[in-house]
Amino acid sequence: MSVTHGTDGTSKLCGNVRLNNVLRRAELVDLDLEVGTNQLTSKCAAISKPLENNPLVRLTVGGTEGHFDHWWAKFLRHERSVFAEVQALSGAGLHRFQWDAAWREVEAKDLTTPWNVRKESGSALKVSLRHVFERDSRPDRVFPDAGILIRVSNELASISPGSPTGYSVNSGDAATSLPLDAEDRALQLKIDGLAQKPFRIFDWLVAELTFSSGLTHSFTHHPMPHYSYNSSVLGSTLDSPVTRMYNCFQQQSGTGQNQRIVDELIGKPRAVVGTGVVVRFAGILRIELNYCVPLHSQPGDPLKPGFSFGFGLTYS
Repeated sequence: MSVTHGTDGTSKLCGNVRLNNVLRRAELVDLDLEVGTNQLTSKCAAISKPLENNPLVRLTVGGTEGHFDHWWAKFLRHERSVFAEVQALSGAGLHRFQWDAAWREVEAKDLTTPWNVRKESGSALKVSLRHVFERDSRPDRVFPDAGILIRVSNELASISPGSPTGYSVNSGDAATSLPLDAEDRALQLKIDGLAQKPFRIFDWLVAELTFSSGLTHSFTHHPMPHYSYNSSVLGSTLDSPVTRMYNCFQQQSGTGQNQRIVDELIGKPRAVVGTGVVVRFAGILRIELNYCVPLHSQPGDPLKPGFSFGFGLTYS
């Protein structure tokens, strides 16, 4: 269980329950729930099992449902998804291959919502393939005081319809709904990475430094708002505030020009750095204070550094 509060005024309560060996065949059942301010609710259920002939490979299936208020971009998002994942442990680290299908509904709050978001308002189906490589040498995920976490994620997704409402802009930047006979599907490439290093100060005090960078690009002229399912592990150190900051970056549209694509893929990744102090109490309570600052952005990104305070309790 954990509770976090940020200087942006948002608070949330997160809970996770893991049931081991439910059917006596090394199964794991995970139940996650997040409840917060600004209409935030998120639920996830998953069951995983190792292969009988290869315990280093694990198969996971599950589903999620969530309602999110992206206040920084003035839109609401409702999403349901199902996913299947294969995890393979190698000498270099953990590989995760995931397929998921997510049905989302994006609702703009008013005409002051950024144009790229208003243009994508409506319902859409996202089907994606994702590969995640993770190398984690930290001795403890709840209170790590050594080692390093490195995570690299690549995702290719098809989103249909690519522009549900077909908005167009007139000289006054007003939105009028017009039918689109052009493509109704968008291809999206997303690449992001995370590096995290804890530094032990005392037995009960640890400092942590986190760096996150990534980009999202649409291969059609339709802009793609950023959204993704990210199952976080309790006490995984700064994942939540870094994700919060990274999601604040509004994605820009691809123009179809080769030079623009090259510039975005090579020269303009979004980057965030965060630092925090973590205190351990009684071996089961984790208290942390984090601060995140965006280092690099793309045109139109609303930047908002800030603090995040939280505490978590783990019991097994």
